[in-house]
Amino acid sequence: MLIKLSRNSTVDSLTVIPGVETITDIEELKRLIKRKITILKKRLDFYETLLKVLEECGNAVTASIVEEIRDEEGNIVARVYKLGNTMKMVLSKPVNASNPYIRFLARRFARMQDEGVDIELELEKSSDGRIQAVIVKGALDTDEMIESILRVLKFAALKIAKGSGS
Repeated sequence: MLIKLSRNSTVDSLTVIPGVETITDIEELKRLIKRKITILKKRLDFYETLLKVLEECGNAVTASIVEEIRDEEGNIVARVYKLGNTMKMVLSKPVNASNPYIRFLARRFARMQDEGVDIELELEKSSDGRIQAVIVKGALDTDEMIESILRVLKFAALKIAKGSGS
């Protein structure tokens, strides 16, 4: 948008190009600019939302499945994904936060932190407040650490699937 301000002896005028619209009232110009700002803010919000969606899709695509945890009958009880320094175990069936094996995970990872391991545990809840995923963030840069965390997650997932303390 190009704005041209013209002054002559009788009136100040403003020409907005394209559309070549001449504005002689400063209040009208303020309204025009406010309208343009509102439109641009809406466009900016749209593009920011679009960027977030694309970033989320990108994360979903690049996360790799590390393991499918199966019970004795071969049913999948959880899947473990890894992306960078984050592992996420998604349970097939959400479980109450009071489940003893969820508490076991919290204690086990707290003990690892006490031992100096840079690790963090998050519990992702479903809409009804039950735990649907366990997220481990931190020092996942060695195969030994990844295997150690996988063993703990697998143990808990199998115990949760058996219905112990759900």
